Amino acid sequence: MGPVAAGIADFPQEASDLRLQLNGMMGFSMLDVHDTDLDFPQSTLRFYKRGACDQIAQQAGMLPVAAASLPMSEIPGVRVLASDGSGRAVALGVLDTGSAFTCVNLAAAKMLGIKVEDDADTDTTPVAAMAVGVDGNPVMLRIARNVNIQLGGLKQMSSSAEELTWNPSVTLHLDICAVGDIPALDLLSQVAMGNAAPGVGATPRPRRTGPAVLIGLDALERYRLVFCGGENLDKSRERTIYLQEGRRGGVAKE
Repeated sequence: MGPVAAGIADFPQEASDLRLQLNGMMGFSMLDVHDTDLDFPQSTLRFYKRGACDQIAQQAGMLPVAAASLPMSEIPGVRVLASDGSGRAVALGVLDTGSAFTCVNLAAAKMLGIKVEDDADTDTTPVAAMAVGVDGNPVMLRIARNVNIQLGGLKQMSSSAEELTWNPSVTLHLDICAVGDIPALDLLSQVAMGNAAPGVGATPRPRRTGPAVLIGLDALERYRLVFCGGENLDKSRERTIYLQEGRRGGVAKE
């Protein structure tokens, strides 16, 4: 795959499962030199020549999610749509296969109408969760239940330059979703762009509490994901991610 730049630091997650030898984390920069087919239900990872996966995903009937590489990090950001069916992008989303859980920051929870449980809502179920960041420091988060996160697909033909709207693509359902301002979401919320999803292909400008959603394995483990960069990714930030809900077991089909 060629040489890559790698950071060196303590890796607290290596102790998460003593049966496995974990010595690091493969970042998106290592995968970006190829189109990547990541099939969680089939436990399969494939690499293709850049630009080859669009046809494979379309033939498989996968749903397209419009994305763009974020400034500085080059991580692909996606648009999280409003829950009112308008097609408006109200939050920046990032598909994070390195996170065990999905987290919505407070600004995004407000935009998406997500209600956080109060202590009075239940006598038996905890309403707070503790997460451990990549730096090993614990973060306390609140909990919301029965959360739907709808990702934006292709731009609607009827949308105008003043108010962009997007066709709905995949809707991710979560029985439990963490809500809180974790450091990773604070970094994402610093990037915004016009009326489209904050941070998607934007020039960075300060925004202290921008709505952002980190989409983790609790939502993605049921899906096959195909990251398509296209042959001209070096000249354009636009890219496409395809998703398809799958079944465990058997052999993945192309």
